[in-house]
Amino acid sequence: MELIEGQPALWVRLAATREGGAWLQSLLEIVGGEAPPGWVERTWEYDNIVFVSAVSDGKEVAAWLRQEEARLSGYRVKLPPAADSIQWEAKASKSSSAFELLPWPHRTFSLGWNPLKEPPGSGSLVAPDAPSFVQYVYAAGSFFGLPGALGGTGGQSQVLRLQERSGRVSSVRVGATEVEVTVEGEQLPGSVVELASERPGSSITLGKEGLDVVRFPLPEGLPRGAWIVLKRGSQWFDRKFLSWPNAADPGVEQVVEDRDRLSALIAAGEGPNIEFKRELSKDRGTGTSSGPLLHSPTVGAVSSCSGLPTTVR
Repeated sequence: MELIEGQPALWVRLAATREGGAWLQSLLEIVGGEAPPGWVERTWEYDNIVFVSAVSDGKEVAAWLRQEEARLSGYRVKLPPAADSIQWEAKASKSSSAFELLPWPHRTFSLGWNPLKEPPGSGSLVAPDAPSFVQYVYAAGSFFGLPGALGGTGGQSQVLRLQERSGRVSSVRVGATEVEVTVEGEQLPGSVVELASERPGSSITLGKEGLDVVRFPLPEGLPRGAWIVLKRGSQWFDRKFLSWPNAADPGVEQVVEDRDRLSALIAAGEGPNIEFKRELSKDRGTGTSSGPLLHSPTVGAVSSCSGLPTTVR
């Protein structure tokens, strides 16, 4: 609770279900550091469902959790008891989540696993002063800033997500000859940006505050398992995966000229989306092979991402 109490501002989104005249928590998200990208302070009330968002402070939110009752925007919502042991996980900026993607690295704390009241699984939500939705999952997805319907939350019905503004990898541009990394944050001087992979890579120590751009040359192409890590000592602030066996993270852009695209694909090596072939497969109609690729300067790889081979020329 001390960690929560020390937060000057917290952005709260809450979904509750009515039972016997009382509002019972169905989903609670608390975000610190700065407002989530899709944040809007609003209330959507339906017959037996309400969605409420509001800005509070750490002391007030900690009191809610202790008293097992949230009071915001005129609503009193009963909360489940806090979990006996609170689990947490360090997450990179814009990393995948059951909740809205956050722009800064953050720690996610699971404050409770089961909701006090499960929301309805079917039935439309219609009200005079709120948008209409065919099901609860679509309303919740929209209210909590998701691109689609609310999916599984991994059993997390109450989460605290604290963003860390010490440093982040804002963008990564991967070219045929170099990787360009843009970093920003409040504690960049003395931090290190490293191009890591399955083998030791190069690193650069930062000296500027606010925003900085560093570049790593790629004399032998992008190494297998490449990832960018922003760190200080044994603590990483943020990280971005670039190549197989890890899928490229949000914020990673492949910048390759058409004439260099094949070279870049070859340098990245085989993976879930790229497979090298010595010759094209046989034609199903004639039963004949299209011949070897060894002497072709324009055909070099076959994509198997969707199960349908696509030749890169």
